[in-house]
Amino acid sequence: QGTGHAPLPMRIHFTDLHQALGLHFARLVASFWHRPVFVTQEAQLFATAELVACTFNRSQLDFLETDLLSLKGFFKSNPILTNTSYSWDHFIINGSAQMPLSEFTYLPTARQPALDAKAARGLETLYNGKLLETLEATLQAVTFLKMLSSYRIDHLTHGWEADTKSRAAQMTLEGMVHSEGLLGHMGLLHLIVKSVFSAEQAGHANHADVNELVQKLETHCSLYFKQMRIKEYKAYDCIRTAKRVLDRSERAALLEQSVRYFREIADTLAEDLQGICRLYDELEFYNGIIELCIRTAQSLDPNGVARNWYASQRNPTEPSEQGMKMFEQVWHCYDIGTQVLHHFSPSGVDADAEDRLRYLHQMTTHMLSFDDELWHYAVFTWYCSSHLTDYLALLESPYLERYLEWNLEHQQGLLPILCKYCTRIGKYDKAARHYTLLAMSPTPLDKGRDQPYQLPERMALLSEAINVASVGAEKQLLQSLRDHLQIAEVQLTLLNQLQAFRPPPGWGPSDQTLFRDVLNKVESQLCDPEWLYTECQRYQCYECSLRLISICHPHESLTRILELYTPLLRQSCDRPLLTRLCQRFYGSAPRFFPLPFIASCLEWKNLQGTLQGVMNGAMLLLEIGVERDHVYHAYRLIYNGLVNPTAAQDPLMPEFTTLLSQNLDSLIAHVLSVIADFLRDWITTVRHGSQQQKREFDLRKLDLSNDIDWYLPRSRTLSDLSPRLAE
Repeated sequence: QGTGHAPLPMRIHFTDLHQALGLHFARLVASFWHRPVFVTQEAQLFATAELVACTFNRSQLDFLETDLLSLKGFFKSNPILTNTSYSWDHFIINGSAQMPLSEFTYLPTARQPALDAKAARGLETLYNGKLLETLEATLQAVTFLKMLSSYRIDHLTHGWEADTKSRAAQMTLEGMVHSEGLLGHMGLLHLIVKSVFSAEQAGHANHADVNELVQKLETHCSLYFKQMRIKEYKAYDCIRTAKRVLDRSERAALLEQSVRYFREIADTLAEDLQGICRLYDELEFYNGIIELCIRTAQSLDPNGVARNWYASQRNPTEPSEQGMKMFEQVWHCYDIGTQVLHHFSPSGVDADAEDRLRYLHQMTTHMLSFDDELWHYAVFTWYCSSHLTDYLALLESPYLERYLEWNLEHQQGLLPILCKYCTRIGKYDKAARHYTLLAMSPTPLDKGRDQPYQLPERMALLSEAINVASVGAEKQLLQSLRDHLQIAEVQLTLLNQLQAFRPPPGWGPSDQTLFRDVLNKVESQLCDPEWLYTECQRYQCYECSLRLISICHPHESLTRILELYTPLLRQSCDRPLLTRLCQRFYGSAPRFFPLPFIASCLEWKNLQGTLQGVMNGAMLLLEIGVERDHVYHAYRLIYNGLVNPTAAQDPLMPEFTTLLSQNLDSLIAHVLSVIADFLRDWITTVRHGSQQQKREFDLRKLDLSNDIDWYLPRSRTLSDLSPRLAE
């Protein structure tokens, strides 16, 4: 190698004893070495071969075992054959120390072209040790095949895949020794042992034979079944024994012991996990299923790659194929574990549904006691897939809120549960925001619901948000929600008016289409107030327009307010409308209840003879709840505006002011007569009132007398008021 040329094998002359040992071993195994271990039979319906029996009978194996034990005894009685201070690293070998003897070749180098006598003896001793290892592996293989002779091979291999059967049909004793014995590859022998356990469960294997197999694997087949596999078989043996034990405490102890064995080799159980959990499930050992699934998943992913990938999909970053694969493996383990909950899931026809729910909650509480975030997510996912999302909010988990928020971002329909959960744990402001989002979302965010919420449902959600926010700390949020609900109430009024709306005869197809679109939107969404205002104006719903302005622009100018009142009062100035306006604005937003303007409209209606049921507008205002003093001041402002139009500050109804040009004296007389009638009606209240009320009334009467005395010389139309004042 040092000269750059290809290395050449070098023949080394070992002692005759070494040659004799190798030859003797070769003669012992010659008739077994290259023969297939199993007898096969071609299947008639399938192209694969079926394994029917072991090639070697027990007497043949006994004979071979006796000869091999004799040779092993010779090695043990002469330890000098295998004891040496040299190691394989001292020699340059074209392979590893685990390769078969036939593949070893010593390669000389430029600095060590040949071996001296001592080194040659050391290498020979190493070869002897290799021969002894091969001998031991062959002995253990023979022991295993002898134990296998107690079983029907066709029963053991019944459920194997075709590829596995094909590999088993080609396996020779040499392949078994080198691959699974010397190299330690876990393959067919491990599968055969698991098949023995399955055969016993199916009634095709004798319990005593299986016990013998389990006991001898550790002591007689250690090369083939490493310590982790022995622990696995011991765990299976505990489960087998537990099935036959009647005492509950003893059975529980055996099952707990099996879990301890499995826990130590959890990183090797992923492939067999479902089968193990099925055995536990038959014994109703649900705690074992849960712990084993969690331990197996954690051993597969000790660094949390799966959890990080799951989080990255909820907050997208660069996709990770490795993370996705790890997540699939871990999630498979968790999915097996959560199937335990199916045993406690209630059905609609169960008479004991309440009890099952209680047991379900207890089992879930135990499962969530394991502090594994992704495991918690698997439990939550089971609840969602089992149509039990309503119970999610009742669970105790530090990861539930994050899970619900992540799924919210992906439109998984868990927002109602997030609202309830935040309310339950005391995050009231956050719950209020989630309720608001749920109410305003144009698409359904409720799992299992296809249609969006209708307007009354959205209003109910806003009410719930207000209830929650009232307990929270953000008062600004509470006020904002109240405004939203008030706007929604206006929208509901608009909806009722639109549903009762009768299109005029001149409407075309485009007008009808637009109206239907507006109606559908108002019915199924919480609409923007600006858009609502536009549609209210379009369809002459002036009362709704007025309410929207009062909510969104509480300091709106009087000019714009009167622009809405004018067409509104022209449409109707009846008692129900004025009662609604009074209740809504008079006490809380008097700016939006302009009394002089409303009174002038009432008197215009009175003069037209269309004011029903009362003597005048002042009486109607009193009946709907306006205070007497405010009514009096409104009419005084009307009088001042008539007497001195240039100094008038409060606009009046346009139709009322047009009467000025017709007969000013009659109009002033009418207003003063209304004031006089109003004061006369007030007397009954004052007589039984306090001295303060009497003094205020006298002042009002004096003002009216002065007004009449001032105006009487200028017009004869007020002469009929003198008798009323005297009265």
